[in-house]
Amino acid sequence: HNIFEDDGDSVLEGLAGSVKMVRGTANSGAGFYTAEFYDEDDSNFICHEYGLVTPDTIIAYRLRFPKEERGIMGGITSRMDKSLGPRGGDNPSPDEGFGVQDGRVFRNGTLLEDAQFNPVSSALVSGWAELTPSVSDLIDEDEMGVFFFGPEGNLWGMLPIEGEYGIREVAFCPDDGERFIFEDGSGSRADVFLKVYNVSTMEKMAEFSGIRGSWVWIGPYRCVFTRIDGTRDKGFGYGFGYGLRLSVVMYDTVMKEEFVLKKAADTASYFFEFLDGDELVVTEERVKKAADWDDESKRHEKEIRVEIPAAG
Repeated sequence: HNIFEDDGDSVLEGLAGSVKMVRGTANSGAGFYTAEFYDEDDSNFICHEYGLVTPDTIIAYRLRFPKEERGIMGGITSRMDKSLGPRGGDNPSPDEGFGVQDGRVFRNGTLLEDAQFNPVSSALVSGWAELTPSVSDLIDEDEMGVFFFGPEGNLWGMLPIEGEYGIREVAFCPDDGERFIFEDGSGSRADVFLKVYNVSTMEKMAEFSGIRGSWVWIGPYRCVFTRIDGTRDKGFGYGFGYGLRLSVVMYDTVMKEEFVLKKAADTASYFFEFLDGDELVVTEERVKKAADWDDESKRHEKEIRVEIPAAG
């Protein structure tokens, strides 16, 4: 019985004050609320809760499952949400929250016409969309982010973003698509944040300062990128790259370690270009003395090739 005259928003607010939410899963309106959160006794488990709220009653269920099975449970909880209803009454078919149908993004049953859905090859999610106030006036500034959707179009998770007009890219690893790189940066700068995520839990595995577009997956578990190691005292007046110390690095998501393949030095930087078979094509920028970065005639570039290390 709804003795406190709650609505969906107030019920969710009370729930959020007592649990650790899974980012991007909380949503509510006057007549409903939904969220996923970590079990207070064991963070390896997630609870999915969905409820319908009327002036007289609150009807809800909570399902607890291991967090590594979130991919399997996404489709199950979506169907369970739609089946929830009063005993002996009609089961509503809720359109609340974000969802995807036929490649189109909806919120509370309303089509977000300017939202671009990006399908991906993954066993866990069907794709993603960046949603901001410029996409739809149904999105508030504090809600904007990159939204991921499950195989049945249900909301899977969300990564919040700070600026509305940045440039973001998402790339899933090959084979199983259980990990992805999120490139987040300003539209006017070449330096970006490279963040590696586990899809099943939407937890960040690693974060690096890197260069836009200078990265690639080299298999389902490893990626290579150009890392910014710091700045130089010389060279800022002659182009972006010469003022930075750049190394080529491989990150292993199984070992959770980074391996430097070509390390920046006082007189050298390395920039990953592209993958060619079992080799990495890298540009080496070199000078004889550190002070020579300010002299364009003393800077030299050449292409080198780096063999991909064996796994493990």
